Amino acid sequence: MLRFVSDEVLKFWDYGCWLRRGARAPAFADFDLMDIHDISPHVIILDVEGAERRLRNRFVGTSVVALFGETTGYYMDEIDLGQYKDRLLEIYDETAAAGIPYWSLAQVVVHERVGGLVDYPLSFSYERLVYPLADADGAIRHLTAVLFSQPAEAATEGISYHQMPWPE
Repeated sequence: MLRFVSDEVLKFWDYGCWLRRGARAPAFADFDLMDIHDISPHVIILDVEGAERRLRNRFVGTSVVALFGETTGYYMDEIDLGQYKDRLLEIYDETAAAGIPYWSLAQVVVHERVGGLVDYPLSFSYERLVYPLADADGAIRHLTAVLFSQPAEAATEGISYHQMPWPE
């Protein structure tokens, strides 16, 4: 049985599986944010451009904007994605190349200065699921991802990730 940290990520996975209908990947034409309106603030839609598969943000939900700033229209390699940026970009690239979804969980500690004297560590976890969206010809020219963040229990750092092959 699949285990996700957040219900939002599970809902996004279930939606992708339903849209796929046995095809290589869900159709971009069928993907509708209104179907998942309650989690759309956590959703990103990306265009995969050219043979080098450069990624441009087509849509960035408001919860993602709150975390990273307004990045609609920006290329992913232009955005400060934090200390795991290189690995996250590799995950997106592998998803576009292989057409297989990826799940990741990053734990991050940021330090906030309180009263100008004390660094107070704040721990967050970011659960992310990215999957491909196919055009009518079957080519992967779009990706979509859900990103859900929440405070973490302990002050640890690290990233875990793995492919999430579509069910048969």
